[in-house]
Amino acid sequence: MSSPKISVIIPVYNAERYLEQCLDSVINQTFKDIEIICINDGSTDGSLKILQKYAANDNKLIIIDKENRGVSAARNDGLERATGEYIMFLDADDFLEKNAFTKLLPVISEQAPDIACSGVNFYYSGKKEEMRWHSEKIWALADGKNYDENISYAQIYVWDKIFKHQFLKDNNIKFVENLVTAEDGLFAKICFFKNPKVSFLKEYLYNYRKDNKNSATCVIARPILTDLETFKILVNLNEFLYMQDRKKAAMVDFFLGGPIGYFNTVKNTKLKRIYLNDLMQFKDYINLHFSSDIIKCLNNFNNYQELCSLIQESKASFVSNIFSIKKYKNHIITKILGIKIKIRRANV
Repeated sequence: MSSPKISVIIPVYNAERYLEQCLDSVINQTFKDIEIICINDGSTDGSLKILQKYAANDNKLIIIDKENRGVSAARNDGLERATGEYIMFLDADDFLEKNAFTKLLPVISEQAPDIACSGVNFYYSGKKEEMRWHSEKIWALADGKNYDENISYAQIYVWDKIFKHQFLKDNNIKFVENLVTAEDGLFAKICFFKNPKVSFLKEYLYNYRKDNKNSATCVIARPILTDLETFKILVNLNEFLYMQDRKKAAMVDFFLGGPIGYFNTVKNTKLKRIYLNDLMQFKDYINLHFSSDIIKCLNNFNNYQELCSLIQESKASFVSNIFSIKKYKNHIITKILGIKIKIRRANV
């Protein structure tokens, strides 16, 4: 029996709310030469029962049931089991367009890329929003436009791509385990460091759900610090260390988009202060780790500029909360060590 053309690897952890839509989107693909490897990563809800129900009716679906070790370990287990010529990583709360593989097949058959990238739809509260800012920057690479600027956009995720299995094997590429966030971006960057042959399909094939409250980015208490741990691994890779300073700066700046995004979206005042402190730790690491030449390059990039502004504004706000003077027509309010004192002005 020949190997399937595509192996779909789905890590599953407490995904019962969305799992059936995810599985249906794969099983009902118009292209059938696939295997579906579902890794139940210690789910405590009804996810395993759903997987068993689907597996009983479709022999393409394979279940790996294991104790919880995280999404990276689950994907690595899937890679060990996979036999397909190409690999796709699908999150259990997301789903595919029904003709995704049919549209990908001509690309992988004719061009034989190591990586093929497609477009992505965002879903929020059940409404679809094409992820144009991401997809269009990736597609610009197909036309040779703004390579240094756009290449990082092709390295964010794993689920908007399909990977040649032999390419991953030849380069011994696996997910770094025990990382909580940004593990997929690290995997994608490691792949791109190996100079793959890349194809770009200008179709929106993957549907990404933004509002799953059980996703890692929603439940992690300190996502900026977990991103920092992934960042430390990235910037110490040999491939990164030998990059030109401007390319290093561009990659660092792009990575900062995630931590800054966490800070900008949180509304709780107390949590905002915690996240700001975490951003300061991120900036301290950059200042200690990189040369002055790279810092000069970073000063020309938007995310790093925003990071510096956020920290500077917070320091100014802290000083004003300790000591400030505000003059009004009839009185003066002075703040000393955070205590407000109202002083009536003498008649003039």
